[in-house]
Amino acid sequence: MLRTAALSLLAALVLAWSWLRLEHGELSWSLLLWTIGVGIVPALLPRTRLRLAAVPVVALFGLQHAVGSARPGEAWARIVEGFYLYYDVPLPFGAAGHPLMHGIVVVAILGFTLAISLAIAERRALLATGLLVAGAAWPATLLTSSNTVARGAVILGAALVLLGGLSSAARFRQGSIAAAVVVVAAVLVSGVPAVAKGAFLKWETWEPSGKNELPISVGYVWDSDYGALEWPERKTTVLTIEAPPISRYWRATTLDVFNGDYWLESTLEVQPDPLFDPLLPAAGRDEKQQLRARVKVEALQDNRLIGASVPVRYELDNEDEFVLYQSTGTAYIPQGVPRGTTYTSWSYAARPAPRALARSAPVYSTALDRYLVVQTRTSTPPSPHFGSPGRREAMERIFAENPSLAAYRPLYERALAIAGDAPSPYAAVVQLETSFRDGQSYVYDQNPTTRGDLPPLVEFVTRTHRGYCQYFAGAMALMLRYLGIPARIGAGFTSGSYDQERGRWKVTDHDAHTWVEVWFRGYGWLPFDPTPGRGDLDGAYSAASLGFNAAAVSAAIAAGLDAADYKLETERFDRGGAVGRGADGRDLPGDVSGTPSGGSEGSLLRLLALAALALTAGIGLLKLALRRARFVTRDPRKVAAACRRELGEFLADQKIAIPESATLAELGEVVRQQVALDVAPFVDAVTAARYGPPERAEEAARRARRELRLVERALRRRLSVWERVRGLVSVRSLGLT
Repeated sequence: MLRTAALSLLAALVLAWSWLRLEHGELSWSLLLWTIGVGIVPALLPRTRLRLAAVPVVALFGLQHAVGSARPGEAWARIVEGFYLYYDVPLPFGAAGHPLMHGIVVVAILGFTLAISLAIAERRALLATGLLVAGAAWPATLLTSSNTVARGAVILGAALVLLGGLSSAARFRQGSIAAAVVVVAAVLVSGVPAVAKGAFLKWETWEPSGKNELPISVGYVWDSDYGALEWPERKTTVLTIEAPPISRYWRATTLDVFNGDYWLESTLEVQPDPLFDPLLPAAGRDEKQQLRARVKVEALQDNRLIGASVPVRYELDNEDEFVLYQSTGTAYIPQGVPRGTTYTSWSYAARPAPRALARSAPVYSTALDRYLVVQTRTSTPPSPHFGSPGRREAMERIFAENPSLAAYRPLYERALAIAGDAPSPYAAVVQLETSFRDGQSYVYDQNPTTRGDLPPLVEFVTRTHRGYCQYFAGAMALMLRYLGIPARIGAGFTSGSYDQERGRWKVTDHDAHTWVEVWFRGYGWLPFDPTPGRGDLDGAYSAASLGFNAAAVSAAIAAGLDAADYKLETERFDRGGAVGRGADGRDLPGDVSGTPSGGSEGSLLRLLALAALALTAGIGLLKLALRRARFVTRDPRKVAAACRRELGEFLADQKIAIPESATLAELGEVVRQQVALDVAPFVDAVTAARYGPPERAEEAARRARRELRLVERALRRRLSVWERVRGLVSVRSLGLT
């Protein structure tokens, strides 16, 4: 039973590690417990009949957990729907935004684990190994990776461990066939990434004809439009951008004005030189802290220039053209930006730590008033600042004096219910963002069904809960303004895909996106993304970031400014003064450079420690699997050779070199001289098994294995803890040094 449990758990971990690559997720304790309960526990029952009887019971529980229904018909329908989403959603996907796709991942992990553990319980080595290879290699063929060889090696190592663990019940012929299958599968996985996605699912990048036709240029109307989205089946690369491999959104413009139905671009003045933006922190004007990117227009039909996060300035390669700037950072070339145009953009991309944002008090200059207006059609005044005294009473007066806002009152009330009691603007922003991204309340839908009797954003928030990025970003930005927090919409593209070899981003028409920008004192405009499953922001302060830690953010918010500091900073601020400094000229709280504080360093150290532990465990498992695989034979001559080689590798990991040509007697002499240990019984047993009479070789081989264990045990007792650890992680025995 212990062997069944251990081998089944190994298979479950490899399967989870492989399948979770399809999404932005990691193995949680909840998933691990479900995997053990559904996939492993039935195999631990004492008889075959009991195991088989438990299968349908645990299968129903597994379906209920994975897809939310244990009824076969309904569960199957959800599985099919989730399966077809893999045609349309780029991988890796966000589990929160695509729960049905996540359900398929869970079903695969539970199902393959159950099948493998049952095969292990029955001591069917060939079946168990084949299922492990199929289950772990399948997701590896769906997702292109830069380290497929390493992943193939892990699958190979796990399969060999499984095969070795069941070798006592497996025939030699079965073991040989299984090993061959594992090797071939590993080669295929490491050498042919994205095979299944391209061949069977007709992925957009597969081009069987081999033609390289010039793509048709793609144009956008950046103002919001809540009609159905229609993406072309084939992706078109619109931009290639040379920039660091850090995921940032590429902004074309901002939508600053809400006219009562739609978000629109502003009509601010433009001029040939970059305008001084009073809302840009001092760090943003420091060229040393600006992000440089080289942009090439491949097939984008637009007169706007593209920059990361908050663009500051541009430099054109063609000196005959000129740029017109708005103070928001939006820039234009009046005559358009034709295909093949190249230019350089400089942007400010702050990455503050959550606790720094939690300390950013709602002290706003008059330049931010335009980003607090909830409707321009009737000249509605700016909403009262977040946290200001009598704010709710003031909002009631605004609603009473502007009857056209009545239709949007449900949005205001929803914002109050979610974040009305938040202790800081940052807390309110995170609460709103996570409410949209929880994967349950709202669903990403490119063609949402509406009745049309309510404004689109109100119907989205209160009734349908289905929409695409313009719905999510538009609703969140408007709700923030109702709460008195300056917000606008950023429009452009998600980061796209990064080519490590060429050091550049490839941005396609399918990456077009809108998100929310929120202003924070000391940091300026920061991006947040409420749309589930779309893009990954870089800053760990946002729920759209892979590095977002909800517990850490909650702790940071709880440890923000206390009431006395909050009041003091509010009183110190001069509404006519420089943004980012108090009236006395001293810096306001928070690092205006946007550099993360020491909390991220601790996270990095923990990550490095975990990576070191994982690497150590991987090396140990690989060496164990290779050594066990040598003994998958009944030929006493080969067993003797395996014993001799294993002792030689053990010594090599302790920096005791044994020449390949050394005889058994010479090996014994080296051990005697180097570690003062007599291994004559081991040498005699190996010699008899390898060169003795055939009728005595089998018994000699068994004796050689017993003596090998005794020798290794004696050697370990002579080693210190450090020497044991060094031997565990040493790769000398693998021939890599």
